[in-house]
Amino acid sequence: ATPDIGADEFQGDAVDCGGSQRPGDQNQDGENDATDQINLLELLFLGQGDFPCDTGAANKTVLDANGDNRIDMSDAVYNLRYLLLGADPHVGGSDCIAVPDCPDACD
Repeated sequence: ATPDIGADEFQGDAVDCGGSQRPGDQNQDGENDATDQINLLELLFLGQGDFPCDTGAANKTVLDANGDNRIDMSDAVYNLRYLLLGADPHVGGSDCIAVPDCPDACD
């Protein structure tokens, strides 16, 4: 029989599951909306603002809306099509997900 180990007896290392992020949320307000797409374009073309996460891989998870493994203007367009025209959502979905190397930004 397998012994029942309660939470207070567990001594293992904690696993970093990452901060809760909504895919597409560039400005970290917990939503994917048109403001995020404007902020992404400002970041890409004007160098204004910051990426939301600490690593490139984490930023791709949050911002690469079309799944082409790049963060570029097409991701902003993809998200705007979803938001305004009802097209497919971000490849990561529309619900909050855990993303390692990102802050907790979901409600």
